Amino acid sequence: MKLRVAAAALLFTASGASAGDALEHELLIFGSAEGAHVPESSLTTSDTRSETFAADILLSLQRGNASLLGEYLLTDHEGDLERFYLGWEPSSHFNLSVGRFHQPGSVWNSEHHHGQYLQTTITRPAAENWEDDGGIIPQHVTGALVESDWDLPADRVLKFAAGGGLIPVLEPGGLEPFDLVHPDAHQHRLGYQARIALQADPFGESGAGIVFAQEDIGVRDGPLPKLPPLKYVDFTLAGAYATWVHGDWKVSAVGYYVDAGLTGTTARDSDFLTGYVLGEAPLYRNVRAFVRWENTSHVRDSPYLEFFPAFVNRRTTLGVRWDFLRKQAITAEVAKARNEAERFNEYRVQWSAALL
Repeated sequence: MKLRVAAAALLFTASGASAGDALEHELLIFGSAEGAHVPESSLTTSDTRSETFAADILLSLQRGNASLLGEYLLTDHEGDLERFYLGWEPSSHFNLSVGRFHQPGSVWNSEHHHGQYLQTTITRPAAENWEDDGGIIPQHVTGALVESDWDLPADRVLKFAAGGGLIPVLEPGGLEPFDLVHPDAHQHRLGYQARIALQADPFGESGAGIVFAQEDIGVRDGPLPKLPPLKYVDFTLAGAYATWVHGDWKVSAVGYYVDAGLTGTTARDSDFLTGYVLGEAPLYRNVRAFVRWENTSHVRDSPYLEFFPAFVNRRTTLGVRWDFLRKQAITAEVAKARNEAERFNEYRVQWSAALL
């Protein structure tokens, strides 16, 4: 299966270019090692492991208007083909991709993806966690993605992204994305996502935007036996975000409204608000401090969130990051958190780097 996917991708890349176009390539590797102390719990996810080692490998190929990107994440507890898509870029302002990608409706993951070095904090906001870390929002989509941008006066840029395709399925352990290496489309339904953003300048981080997603999350193996047979989750997400950067200072705020109807059951629809605010400030030379506050409303009134008992619905995080040598960083983080079962503290230390 892997060989057939790679061969088809290379054939597509070659067919989208003229004979005179050279094949360009880029390899990026992000590495990280983390030690954590969190309370032992029956609600353990990979996000609460005491030790985690990871290598995030990205390979991109481009020939003329055609491109290929693959991302493979290898950790001490898993290995997964996170992204794999073929792209066609007829102009510098438009790109069409087909394959598995990160859905554009997630603010955090659209900026940082899987590279730990790319984010200041060690942990992600709970609302932005990946599916195998107990994430409550579908993050990986297999289908088509369109991205475009328009130049505006005063160097501003309007960006648009929209995607659609097979979304994760809900299982007893949480959400499970469609696997390209071992494909099984059983109960995987379609979903659609979009993001519109206005940036203050083409290469800066300051800006604001809105996101939207409409997805029918299929169900496998009956996650909640106490309910009548659940056919699917009618999942709708709408959100807004803003980021302000001035020198080495940064403030970001993200808010999502989620409505999740459990089709086929007598349970009431789940609707809740979730979001976070992140602030970063310089301390000394290459040392930065950060604070993040997360909160989720109406947790106890949401049947959908019962599928995710380890979901952290409130957390305050403080930390310090030191960038040293060439593209390496040491980060320390402490947090006070809670889920529906318990309150607890988290202590983490991480080394991260852009190795290539």
